[in-house]
Amino acid sequence: MDRGDKLINNRSPKRILLFFAILFVLSVLCSFLISGLIADVIMREQIASILSVLGGGKFTALPDADAIAKGESLITQYGVDAQMHPSLMEGYAALRMTLFGVMAGLSGILCIAGAACSLRQVDMIYNQLEEIRKDCFAIAEQQKTQTELYGEDFGCVRRICEGVNLIAGRMTHLSATLYGEKQFLRDFLTDFSHQMKTSLAVIRLNHDMLTEFDNLDPEKKQLLSEEITLHLDGMESLVLSALKLAKLNADAVTYKMEECDLSQTCRTAAERLSPLMRKMKIAFTFPNIQEILFSHDAVWLCEAIGNLLKNAADHSGCCEIRMELTKIPGAVKLCIADNGKGIPQSEIPTLFDRFGKKSNNATMQSAGVGLAIAKEIIEAHNGEICVYSEMGRGTRFEILFLNQILCKN
Repeated sequence: MDRGDKLINNRSPKRILLFFAILFVLSVLCSFLISGLIADVIMREQIASILSVLGGGKFTALPDADAIAKGESLITQYGVDAQMHPSLMEGYAALRMTLFGVMAGLSGILCIAGAACSLRQVDMIYNQLEEIRKDCFAIAEQQKTQTELYGEDFGCVRRICEGVNLIAGRMTHLSATLYGEKQFLRDFLTDFSHQMKTSLAVIRLNHDMLTEFDNLDPEKKQLLSEEITLHLDGMESLVLSALKLAKLNADAVTYKMEECDLSQTCRTAAERLSPLMRKMKIAFTFPNIQEILFSHDAVWLCEAIGNLLKNAADHSGCCEIRMELTKIPGAVKLCIADNGKGIPQSEIPTLFDRFGKKSNNATMQSAGVGLAIAKEIIEAHNGEICVYSEMGRGTRFEILFLNQILCKN
């Protein structure tokens, strides 16, 4: 935008010009009035000096009242006295116009200078605003992350720059968050569809075999039907787990925090998995401890603990799982350990990623989202989870819940 456009498209320069135009007109009017007053004073003094000289006063001295009276008496016949109006004197109009021209000229010069300085300052502000505008377009197009700091310290333009930078920072953070969510959704859908396709392929194959081969013996038909049922159950479990994980990641879960016994929550989680452990011939131990009151959502925390226990039973190849709950100053520590084959150190950093580890069985009962769900729930309860594992000697999950602890005596 050039200077002409700035003058035409903005009201402030027009208002400045109008203000100084009005100021100039008023100054001209004031100059005309003041020049008349000054001319009157000068002419009155001139009349007094002339009368004083005529009355015998000195030309270089101040007018004397006696001399002025003698001078009036000498020329009173001509109608001249000290009280005559100054405008009757020769040269009055020229003197007044000279004074008026000088005063009006000075007023005009001051008004023009003031208007020029004001417009210059406004032009500088508009130039800075134009630069901010360009930086905003660059930020919107992700060519820049923030604008330069224009203007004086603590000035309005500088504060605008700071506000733009604040918005730009939040936009950058929001963009990064949205990109992460988009990446998460894409990876999630890819992994989820891969998991579903496996079971759908088995179900379709078994269904085709059941419908196309009429001479299958009853035992074979029963086996195919059971496989279909198992995979349908696995798909149902996967869908429910995926929905839970999606709700947790979207912060759509409202936890009902209540002060209740944490050890009872752990027992409830273990009781739900006791049929699976008996089926897999896994010994489970959880020593009886005193009641530990802890503010938590028993339903969701039971889900997290159950997922950790199920992960140990499903993946470790162990024959024993131990769970311990201990009270330490300022926190509660929950440990879940097994004597299985262990986890390679290279896999531990991605252990809590969704679909990071698939189940050992083919029924998709554990599809790799349990640990991700457990981590989300534990962190929502102000907890931290750590994993320690040694190949051939088992794995230990340690959960530390901070604060909010009241132990019953």
